[in-house]
Amino acid sequence: MVLHKIKILPKNIVNKIAAGEIVERPASVVKELVENSLDAESKNISIEVKKAGKQLIRVADDGLGMTPEDAELSCLRHSTSKISSSDDLENIKTLGFRGEALASISSVSNMRVISCIDSKQGATDIYLEGGDIIDKKITGRAKGTTVEVRDLFFNTPARRKFFKTDTTEFSHITNIVGHFILAFPDVEFKLTHGGKNIFNITKDMDLKDRINCVLGKDLFDNLLKIDSVESLFKLHGYISKPEYTRKNRRSQIFFVNKRYIQNSTLSHALYQGYFSLVERGRYPAAVVFMDIKPNQIDVNIHPTKLEIKFLSQSIVHDKFQNAVRQTIQKFKLESGEETNFGSTARIQDNIKTRFDSKNFQKKELSFDFEKSQNIFEELSYDEYLETEQGEFYQLDNTYIVNVFFDKIRITDQHAAHERILYEIFSKAIKEGKIQKQNLLLPERIDLSREDIILLKQKKNLFNKMGFEIEEFGQGSFNIQAIPAILKEKNTKKIFRDILDDIKDLGKGKQNLTEEIVKITACKAAIKAGDKLSVREIQMLLRDLKQCELPFTCPHGRPTQIEIDKRELEKRFHRK
Repeated sequence: MVLHKIKILPKNIVNKIAAGEIVERPASVVKELVENSLDAESKNISIEVKKAGKQLIRVADDGLGMTPEDAELSCLRHSTSKISSSDDLENIKTLGFRGEALASISSVSNMRVISCIDSKQGATDIYLEGGDIIDKKITGRAKGTTVEVRDLFFNTPARRKFFKTDTTEFSHITNIVGHFILAFPDVEFKLTHGGKNIFNITKDMDLKDRINCVLGKDLFDNLLKIDSVESLFKLHGYISKPEYTRKNRRSQIFFVNKRYIQNSTLSHALYQGYFSLVERGRYPAAVVFMDIKPNQIDVNIHPTKLEIKFLSQSIVHDKFQNAVRQTIQKFKLESGEETNFGSTARIQDNIKTRFDSKNFQKKELSFDFEKSQNIFEELSYDEYLETEQGEFYQLDNTYIVNVFFDKIRITDQHAAHERILYEIFSKAIKEGKIQKQNLLLPERIDLSREDIILLKQKKNLFNKMGFEIEEFGQGSFNIQAIPAILKEKNTKKIFRDILDDIKDLGKGKQNLTEEIVKITACKAAIKAGDKLSVREIQMLLRDLKQCELPFTCPHGRPTQIEIDKRELEKRFHRK
């Protein structure tokens, strides 16, 4: 007897597998349902969530609605009104098209669909549990559709274990809804969480108003309008002024045919458009819309349609880069500044701190916490000279070269200072003796909805680190005090960078306090390119020598390397 190993999977297993591709978290459900509402020509969309979508997601619209037959068919896999042949895949103009969303979502939740095409005829009300239709009836509703999703992943508890905190999951929902708000200026959106109003976007709000609401006033105040008509596509939207940059690419938002996408070609072209005007390791912000013929892109390369592929990738890259460059050139000319695109040297941060040798000790290396807090004892200049020998040089305002009789020691000034500040700051926090610097005038900072959620979640942690932050109106906060180690720095820029770094921390980072200490020490440390006096160099090397772990920075990079006489002889083939 032959045992057959190949089997056709049952419908419920197939749907759960599909759900795994489409429904990663509650935000994925919100995305699919809102896309369906937009494809149904809705002009008013209301999104209600409870427990960050784990308990309830309800999306109601005023779109075209569905007949009883279509409402039932919409809950089956690969049922769609948006394509009918393979040729249609080459000209997709809708956000959804695969016909998997409702079937996949219903297979891992308790779902209810209420839809109406004519209020006089009543609405179809279908209730499903785990993908199976349990009840059908007629009810009352105005034209449009409401989809309720409850108890997500109730029948796949292993998937529920991968849920993050409510704050994290709701932050993802806020991001996705924010993208729709930006992409569809003629649609009204409302988002509530646990009964609390988060977004209430009306039709009279233009793109810039919506950027202000979704991404915050700081970005809103630093935008340049970009508008370009090319043979292959049209561009419009906003890019940030060169002086406004972020630590990561999260503030780069691209829409292609109104679909939010992540695309390395567009991101690289944007960066290259700024060229030498952006400091290395920082990225401009953007909210850019591209309209292109559907047959010039492939939107079917990713299960959640987050990525696309351009048919003429290099042309798109070069045209977009030129549009960015022209926008910046125009801004610079109007401001009376030189663009200097041809220089290969990157322009350093305009607010970079330069050191005054007379105040160097007070400002940078020996932060005057309580005397008992300072782990580095003071040494006089003469006492220091007795502890070391050799001559000092500063190479490229980045490396300190210390020449001894029988060796050369090279110190990375930023890594060394970072190690020093990290140990001082860590000790102060552990002992609960962190020194704050009260700001003469509070720094007002306007944040995106994502950053607001993160800041409120981590406010106690920021207080512990020496930040005093008070809410000041919708989306605005006042920074009243900062850790003393950050005094005389660009407070707003550093605070935004710390928020960006927290969002970028990997899953394995368990001690968030430790990570913020590292980040803060890095932000406060002297940078590559900062010119130091001999006195400053000596003090830096002295304090590094007093550290418990002087050989690496907190991130693991070496602070110093040594080349002895034997290594030199080996390099020059003397021995």
